[in-house]
Amino acid sequence: MRLMLRNRWILVLAAALAAPLAAPLACARADQLDGDLYAQGRKLVAEINKRGYKNVGVLAFQIKRHNGPVRMHVGRLNGMLATRLENVLILELLYHDDDKRPGIVRDAGTAAVKNARAAKLAKDPTYLTEEGRERLFDGMYPLAWGKKQVRADAFLTGLLHFSEDLSTARVCLQLIDAKNPKQLETLWWFDTETTLNTLTDMGLDFSVRPLADDAPPKAKKQSGIGRANISKAMLTGLLPPEPPTNLPDNPVDWWAVRAAIVR
Repeated sequence: MRLMLRNRWILVLAAALAAPLAAPLACARADQLDGDLYAQGRKLVAEINKRGYKNVGVLAFQIKRHNGPVRMHVGRLNGMLATRLENVLILELLYHDDDKRPGIVRDAGTAAVKNARAAKLAKDPTYLTEEGRERLFDGMYPLAWGKKQVRADAFLTGLLHFSEDLSTARVCLQLIDAKNPKQLETLWWFDTETTLNTLTDMGLDFSVRPLADDAPPKAKKQSGIGRANISKAMLTGLLPPEPPTNLPDNPVDWWAVRAAIVR
């Protein structure tokens, strides 16, 4: 029975991941940040079960560059982080029995906008204000599997805070509870490293210098995990909405790249 359940949920997961994830946010490659988010999955599901939530959605993350302002629109990264965390929860739930498996809302942000417009609200939904967080719980949301519409008991979101040179970042995972929507609760923080893929998702224009022949062993070791030498990159601002297409999808030895320039 356990094996049959697992096989069934593998099929459900495949269908869920194949579904449209708001087309411009679709992404087929893994990144350092993906792995670090995945490492939070078991702890997040335990927290969801501990609080007794039946249905949970994930909303777009806020992004902050060092001492700069917090932004909700930094390339496509804000929305992609929500999609990645949503998929992390689905993957983790494959290993939980039915009685401990909460529902995961598919594309909660898009559904919240539809709910607001159906209710003819003057403003689009937001979790940045107390009123906005309360209104998020007014509508119905689609689950990641099946056609059932449910009310959300909670929403997960977060803040991605980059270091000054963009080489590392801290991620704050946050929670909005239907029982206390006035509070944007901090769950915990974790650290991650930045790769060129992350900068691309931010819509940044940059170039990377090649690795010198006499580069220290530490630099060569860093290159093996696909870490970009961000501190030496030339960051010149935001690109148009269309993402660059001339960088490899998978992490490679960026130090050995002779010219990786996004225009």
